[in-house]
Amino acid sequence: MDQKQASSISKSIGLFFLILSLFMFFLAWGVMQAEEKSNTEYLIIGLSFTSGLLLIVGGINYLKQTITKEKEFNEYEQNIRAQVNAITPNTPGSTSDNKDEAAHLIVEHSTLKKEATSPNHKPILPDIIAHWEYTLEEWKKMTKEESTRRKKEGIWVTLGIAIIGGWAISLSKDATFLTGFMISLAVGAMLSWLKIKFSNDMFAVKARNTIVFTPKALLINNAFKTIRNEQFHLEYVHSLQLNKVWYLEFSLQWQTRGGATNDQFRIYVPPQYENQIDNILECYRALGVKTI
Repeated sequence: MDQKQASSISKSIGLFFLILSLFMFFLAWGVMQAEEKSNTEYLIIGLSFTSGLLLIVGGINYLKQTITKEKEFNEYEQNIRAQVNAITPNTPGSTSDNKDEAAHLIVEHSTLKKEATSPNHKPILPDIIAHWEYTLEEWKKMTKEESTRRKKEGIWVTLGIAIIGGWAISLSKDATFLTGFMISLAVGAMLSWLKIKFSNDMFAVKARNTIVFTPKALLINNAFKTIRNEQFHLEYVHSLQLNKVWYLEFSLQWQTRGGATNDQFRIYVPPQYENQIDNILECYRALGVKTI
């Protein structure tokens, strides 16, 4: 889930509150049509009107907060895109006159530390931490490795959900463990498939493949992936080497009705950018993110 998906969900919740408030008013109006009303009916009318009013206020506030956050995010996105366009060519396949400048723009670490640790610090202004360009072969390598990792992870997650779900359903004595296992297996497989699909969509191959690192988001092939805001907590960023290949792993956490949930994804580090790993980790560390 990214910021735009979260905003869409929040808007839907706000609209649902407003629609539900209309239902409560219709319920109260319907009860009021009765010629003789009992105490219970008067109570239903009062509760329905009160609930309708609260739902209207809640729905409007929810929409206003969502629109405000969405506006701030859009302004942030526009600022980042303006900086990217200022240091990189817009034409696919073209090259920059100053390759070192176009490759990355490291933010001032001292400024980040000062703003991140100050008691009355203001939100950090958009800055580009690093800008990486990938060849077609490098991008395909990353997508293949990430897809394989997701599939392996999905198998274990699906089996875990199936076993726990089968056991929980069997406790109700309304179904056997096997029935619960098969139902839970289908649910787990669907969830794992969705995670793989979202990951593949995020890293879809383009004519020109780039990743821009910023304090609050990653710009992956010109699409924003939010990593730090009020809804998403960046648990950690760390580097790891697998088969002599370096990766940066990001772990995101967000709240759901069932509690906190998290997800990890890995960014392949091309050999020419390996010397930037420490600088990137230092920038996120200055923002209070764990870099293990």
